[in-house]
Amino acid sequence: GPIAAQLTMAGVVDQHFNVLRERQPVGPYRLIGYSLGGVIAHGLAVRLQEIGEEVSFLGLLDTYPPDEQDWSESVDADIQHDVERERAKFMDTSEDRLDEQVEETQDVMFADIVKNYADSVVLLSKAKTQHYQGKAVLFVADKTVPKGMDIQATWAPYVAALEEHHFDFSHEDILSPEALTALGPVFNQLVSEL
Repeated sequence: GPIAAQLTMAGVVDQHFNVLRERQPVGPYRLIGYSLGGVIAHGLAVRLQEIGEEVSFLGLLDTYPPDEQDWSESVDADIQHDVERERAKFMDTSEDRLDEQVEETQDVMFADIVKNYADSVVLLSKAKTQHYQGKAVLFVADKTVPKGMDIQATWAPYVAALEEHHFDFSHEDILSPEALTALGPVFNQLVSEL
């Protein structure tokens, strides 16, 4: 709808920026985000630098610059797959206790989830990533890195330096309890050194 049309990454970053400044008026700031959230965290880091604030940590959980991806083609099949999988999961969890009325409600809720997912693709497909003058720490989900991707080269235009930490998980599982037992200590170590 018209709201989706007005969605821009800059607008979303602005919203997060305002909330962040209310909660913490001055730096140093520590930022981390997963997937789309990582794109937003990177955008926030750029905005904070622009006003002379310090960003002491920028963490990216399996995040890649949207500019480098062809959203028009690759996404459709992936999204369809994700949507089907989420829908199956969604229906699974409660189908035991569903009558028809509840089933209708659930479809509506599910449609909202899908719409939000579609909105995030609209956002990403139009995003223009800016340059962050600092180091970003990228937590890589090795199982789903696109074949032949040069991670350093992909991020080079958008960060001054990129430190990689690799984990034997997929993008979907990088925040699972199992992954966090591997990722958590690395994260804690990095943050304790600040």
